[in-house]
Amino acid sequence: MRIERIRKNDFIPGPIEKEINRRKKEEFYESFLHGDDLYLVASLGQKNTAGYDVYFENIRTTSHNEIEVQMNKIEPEKGGVQSQVITTPFTVLKVLLKKDGKFPKRVIFKNNNGEVLKGIDIQKITK
Repeated sequence: MRIERIRKNDFIPGPIEKEINRRKKEEFYESFLHGDDLYLVASLGQKNTAGYDVYFENIRTTSHNEIEVQMNKIEPEKGGVQSQVITTPFTVLKVLLKKDGKFPKRVIFKNNNGEVLKGIDIQKITK
């Protein structure tokens, strides 16, 4: 399993980019199988100030044919001064799966304390 972090200006397949844009105001965690690649998305939704971010910290496969992803959310300091600007912080990770036809069935998103945020079946996205 090889992993690529997708930067804001990198190519994201159209159907996945469309889904991110459609849901940009809500916090969500999702996985999309596109071809032989798995895209993992974490979004914090629309925020009214700067200072928010989210990123994937660790990723591993489990013995149950699952991928477990640990994420870290960054929030501005309470009471601190922040720019008043609307942001939609999100991150995308591309997992290049082996071409042996064995795709994981599920993704488990966890916070940096190891608590499960969401467990989802992987959905195939068509072109």
